[in-house]
Amino acid sequence: MDWDTRAVDQARHKQLEWINIFLRKRREELTAWVSTFHPGHLQCSLVHEEAKDDGMGSFNVGSTVRFTNGELWIVRFPRGGKILLANEKVEAEVATIDVIRKQTTIPVPEIKAWGRAADNSLGIGPFIMTNYVEGLNLGLLLGEPDDLKSRFMRSDVSEESLKTLFSQIAGFVLQLSKLEFGRIGNISTEAPADDDQHAATVRSRPLTLKAHDILSVGGVDTLCSYYRSNLGMAGIHANLRMML
Repeated sequence: MDWDTRAVDQARHKQLEWINIFLRKRREELTAWVSTFHPGHLQCSLVHEEAKDDGMGSFNVGSTVRFTNGELWIVRFPRGGKILLANEKVEAEVATIDVIRKQTTIPVPEIKAWGRAADNSLGIGPFIMTNYVEGLNLGLLLGEPDDLKSRFMRSDVSEESLKTLFSQIAGFVLQLSKLEFGRIGNISTEAPADDDQHAATVRSRPLTLKAHDILSVGGVDTLCSYYRSNLGMAGIHANLRMML
């Protein structure tokens, strides 16, 4: 696929703009806002003093907060500019976590609160708040301690440890493979009206990484939704004229 340099430049500009707003303004306002979602409205503080210690992934930013009663939550935001359909992405993630919690034994975090961009008074897009799950990083557990970027597994990992690890992973995959829906699509947080078999409703077309990349770096809206929601029909016609 050929990249549309204008689309790429626009996305990068929006990413830098969002990160700058989050780091310079909104991060220091985060704790007061998160406290409003706690059932007891307890005060909280950031676990990491510096933003560089927050979780910064390819598509999301996550900050850990600690409440006065010791509870730990993760507050996660899709990175602005990187995710063009953030509301839809977050809703699908919340619904997916809910389905996995209810219909499998796979350990996933508990959703404490979530919302779309319109629900975020900080003005930095949709969000998910979950409990903080303690655990071991497999990369650190199995990888070479002196070379964190190495793709090779340590030679001293026991056969028993590998059997346990791969058995657990196989069990997770098996449970996921048994989850079935009536049609292909993106699940939503809406409860099924007349379907006792499923824990969520398939409401829209699939939101795949490939289709999103075609939109973000190729400038082509194969999802037929982004321009309609952001530009309206006039914007769609204008973009079609530009393509022609």
